[in-house]
Amino acid sequence: MKTSLQVLYTNADQLLNKRDELCMKIAGNEPDIIMITEVIPKAQSMPIAGALMSIPGYALFTSFDPSRPDLGSNGYRGINIYVKTHLKASEIAICAQLHTEHLWVQLPLVGNDKLLVGCIYRSPSKNTRDCSDEL
Repeated sequence: MKTSLQVLYTNADQLLNKRDELCMKIAGNEPDIIMITEVIPKAQSMPIAGALMSIPGYALFTSFDPSRPDLGSNGYRGINIYVKTHLKASEIAICAQLHTEHLWVQLPLVGNDKLLVGCIYRSPSKNTRDCSDEL
């Protein structure tokens, strides 16, 4: 039984044009969880096909609706969390008054134990006064 998880985090500043590079980086040593911020290109004006973001062997969770036509102009940059499919992760809605983008997934462990994993993104250009009460 595996007792540890490998996690990879990166800020992509547009994942679509870096997806192949990410797949090459993880080939042969696939992390259990991959968390990526700034997934959406700033100028994205069309919906994003799910196949462009998928990674074989991983369940994909997103903080945004990829079918929206105004992705780049809506102000969100997007978060993706990839979890190896055999880990049976599920998305958890956390109702928080955060002024940041966030995404949370839960992984079952042994017995009734569960692991909550989250990824939070706040633009460095965001006014810190707007974020003082976030967490």
